[in-house]
Amino acid sequence: MPSPKWTQQIRLTAGKRIDITNAPLPRNRLANRMMTFTGTFEVEPVEEGTRVVRTVRMDFTPWARPLAERILRGKLQPAVEDEIRLAKAYLETRCDR
Repeated sequence: MPSPKWTQQIRLTAGKRIDITNAPLPRNRLANRMMTFTGTFEVEPVEEGTRVVRTVRMDFTPWARPLAERILRGKLQPAVEDEIRLAKAYLETRCDR
């Protein structure tokens, strides 16, 4: 999904989760003034393989919210589904080595 360029911080808890946030200032001057972003990938082994739960939370400032809602409505869900599909393909390729 097209978006402004910004830098994120990623924290890995091996075998359990990945936490993603906006990098603090001075990076992301525009993004940090428009919104806070948090995202996670949580994984757990299940009988059929691995369960992945993807969470995305964007809290927009009041002035940015109307524009963000128009842009994201109908696009965010397919973008997350595509992200999961690509991550699955990448991880399965890496595990086959």
